Amino acid sequence: LMYHDCAEAILRIYEADPDGVVAGVNAMHVPLPPDHPDDPEALHPSIHGTTRQYGPTARMVRRILRAEDLFVPYDAEFPRHPLPPALRRPEIGTRELMAGWGMTFRRSICEREPFDEIMTRYAAGEDSDMGYRASRHGLLLTALNGRLCHLGASGGRLNPFVVAALGNMNPLVLHRIYSTDLERSMRLSRRLLARRMLILLGKDLMQRNFTLPNARGILFARQRMKEIFSKGPAELRAWYPEFQLRLIEQYS
Repeated sequence: LMYHDCAEAILRIYEADPDGVVAGVNAMHVPLPPDHPDDPEALHPSIHGTTRQYGPTARMVRRILRAEDLFVPYDAEFPRHPLPPALRRPEIGTRELMAGWGMTFRRSICEREPFDEIMTRYAAGEDSDMGYRASRHGLLLTALNGRLCHLGASGGRLNPFVVAALGNMNPLVLHRIYSTDLERSMRLSRRLLARRMLILLGKDLMQRNFTLPNARGILFARQRMKEIFSKGPAELRAWYPEFQLRLIEQYS
């Protein structure tokens, strides 16, 4: 839900960039929808997700385990681009990835780096993937005055096991297609999945879900890493969409 001046704040950034060094601009998430414009909370950025719902101990553990660090770059590091003087303003922030609920791109970027359609249904990670590929061509920025409130509904998702399985297999598939160093991608992805296993195991236990759907989903993804990286991009594009549908049907 965009505030009345959200689009204007985003477009002002593109208009201040005649040389086209900006690849994309993300809105700023706030906790209240636009029908509360005068509430002070509507002026302050918020964490989008469930982090703010945890207690202080859980938040500390999540910080230690870098729970929000979910993306392994396809290259040796995130692309770096200089910020033009015209864009060095208090209302503009830089970023490494984009968030699906509030991202915009130049049309030329969308044509050059479209969404990868290899993922189906709950296509977890497609925003980070496209955002990263876009960042190879230019800056990713945040319109800090471009307020937007994204209202999520857990009922719109698949069951937790399938979400965890696909959410952690998708990045492996995308790395096999887009990575510039497959050995590095496998090594760093293995570390990420180990860290995510601890985080989601804690989530399962905290929610008293002793069937451990989130942890089992991570394990399921990790067990298929070698299979995924052993396939070429064309083979993956033929195999993975059907695999996802079978998995969803099996656990629906």
